Formats: sequence, C-alpha cells, structure tokens
Amino acid sequence: MTSINGKDRVNMQRNLRLGMDVTRRCQNKCKICFYRWNDSFNTPADKSLPDAMKETQDAKARGCNHVVLVGQGEPALWPQLLEYIQEVKALGMTSSIITNGTVGVAKYAAMKQAGLNHLHISVHGLGDTLDEIVGVPGSAKKQRELFHWLRDEKWPWRMNMTVQRHNYKELAMIAEECLSFGCKHIISLGFLPHYEWGDPDKMKEVAVHPAELRSYIEATAQLVEAFNTENKDGLVEKAMLTIRYHPMCHIAEKYRKYIVNAQYVLFDPWEWDYSSAGLSEEEHLQAAMNIGHSVRITSEPCKSCGLMLHCGGWNKVYAAGFNGADLQAIEMPPETKQVGWLHDKNPANSGKGFFE
Repeated sequence: MTSINGKDRVNMQRNLRLGMDVTRRCQNKCKICFYRWNDSFNTPADKSLPDAMKETQDAKARGCNHVVLVGQGEPALWPQLLEYIQEVKALGMTSSIITNGTVGVAKYAAMKQAGLNHLHISVHGLGDTLDEIVGVPGSAKKQRELFHWLRDEKWPWRMNMTVQRHNYKELAMIAEECLSFGCKHIISLGFLPHYEWGDPDKMKEVAVHPAELRSYIEATAQLVEAFNTENKDGLVEKAMLTIRYHPMCHIAEKYRKYIVNAQYVLFDPWEWDYSSAGLSEEEHLQAAMNIGHSVRITSEPCKSCGLMLHCGGWNKVYAAGFNGADLQAIEMPPETKQVGWLHDKNPANSGKGFFE
C-alpha cells in the first residue's frame, strides 16, 4: 500500500493512455458539446502529423502504451488519421478513437486495417433521439449500419452515452441495443458543466437533477449485470460498466462500485493520463486527488460523508445549479477509509485500456 495524507491506498493501477486532440472539425452540432459556446466550435483546425508524433513519443517515454484520439472535434475527420494510426503501431503502442460513429463504415474499416485497436462510439440515443441531440438527420441510421458491421466483424467496441435531458429515460434501452451488437463496455457519462456550461441557465438546457436520474442509471446497471450472467449454453457474456460523474448518495449501494468521479480519473484505465504516467506512485496519487479537488464540494454534506474518498465531493457547479441537489452524507465502516477501496471493486477498473 501507498499512503497519502495519512490514508492507506489499495492496489489501484494507473492510467497509461495518451489522450490525443487532433482536430476541431466536426459534422455534428451536439446539444451537449463541451465547446458549443466556444469560438473554436466546429472550426477546421488540425494538428500536424509531426506535432502529433512528438506528443506520442513523449507519452511513450513517460510510460504510456496506448493512444486514444479525443478532442474538440470528430477525430475521424482528421486528414492524417490513417497514417498516424500506422505510425503509432510502428512505435509498439495500441490506439483507439472516440467517435460519433457516422463517418461511414468504409472509413472505420480502413482504421481497423491500419491497426486501430477499438472504437469508442458516442451513442447518446437511438433513432430520432440521437438525430435530435447531434443536430444532423440520418445520424442514427449511419450508427446502426456501423453496429451491424462491428458485429459481423466481431471487432470489440465500447460506447458512451452522455446522460442528459433528451435521453435519460432511454439509458437502459440504449445500453441494451449496444450490447446486442457486441459492445464490450457500457459507459453512462454524467454531464460535466465545463467552460461556458457553468452558467446555470445554459447547464439546465441539458442537465437533470441527479435524484431524477437515479432510477434510470440503476436500470442500466441492472441490465448490464444481468447480461453478464450465464446464458442457456452455460457461457458467460462479458460486458463492463462504468458510471462516470454521479454522486454516490443518489444511487443504490450495490451500484456505487461502478462510479468513477473526478479524483479517480487517473486510475480509470479507459481514460487518459493527463501527463501523469511518469510520476512516482505518490505524485500520481496526489495528481489524481488534485483533479478531484478542482471540482469538488468541500462543504456539508460531502465534508462528513463516509464515501468522500470515493465520490470525491462530486461536482460543485452541477450541484449549485440544482440548489445543492439534495445530496446526503453516507455512514460507512472504517475499511472504506482506504483510498480506492471502492474503485478496485469494479472489473472495468482492472483493464488495460485496450483489448488484447
């Protein structure tokens, strides 16, 4: 165990994935985009391949073994994408991409051929719900074509659904559809009031009170757990679940292990390292806690909550937008005072950040 601030830490593993932001290009106008109110929203700005490779080589030198293409746009539209995937593979690293899943099956097939490890698809809804959220008619049809191809190819993939006013009642249905097409990791992604979204009126365009979200997130967790039980042939279907950014007092105790809030991002193997991979164990843990401190609620009821080390005080901006969000302190036994005690109970948090 490592100790920080006098508290023991259990055996969490650090994230070793580089998050690579390569473009501002995007064909969508998502209602929930972090950058919707930013001047760079949907602008044709691209990173050069040499700059991308310099970042990648630096990341490998500090210990990263995977690159996930992320950013303020749709990475699949970056002109240098296929060449970059090949270069990453030549470095001995794996790669993945967070994508809206609507650039066409042929483009995703080319990524697979170039050596991409997996897709992480933003599935914010099905049918008309998705088209409304992303602002482009026909997007759901394109995603579904990709789902069929992924299932036929037997290529493991992951998804995230940003929980919002337009889709929260459909979360379990979205997850069930993705599981039927071979998705290996369901992620319920709590809306984060980043940047200009800190304005309460803007935030409430998409955000929902966490108490109202509870039954729908729990239904999703129940669905994934049921999917992982033995089927009629005695086989066990494997699907991971992560619930990102949700207060633990607004979910049933048995599902709290799936929650990853801000201060454990650096120990979520499916996130990215934020340049922390080269730090010592204690420095890495402190960096993780600092991320949590930047957004956490420091006052009551979070201050005296028995799960403060795991929930992290959730998100002060989101809570303020809902007059405190009816948060409640939770009493827990002494063993829960270990940093990461709950985090290590989720099988998804013992992964490598890519599929072998």
